[in-house]
Amino acid sequence: MSWILDKIKALFAAKYINSASRQLLAVIAGTLLALKIPKEQVDVLIQALDPVLLGALTYAVSQLWSFLDKKKNQ
Repeated sequence: MSWILDKIKALFAAKYINSASRQLLAVIAGTLLALKIPKEQVDVLIQALDPVLLGALTYAVSQLWSFLDKKKNQ
């Protein structure tokens, strides 16, 4: 039964990581536009940051998840 819960957690984690990544990118883009950086440059930067930020968030969440799982099993 626990394997089902693990699958459900994995699906929800992927959904929320992607959502968090999009929100952070929106904040970064808004900040850069507020600093008077041209929209074309901001668009290029956001496109480049998208996979990097998504990868970093996925890594951070997986490390946190692993740490909490090890802590729970001790």
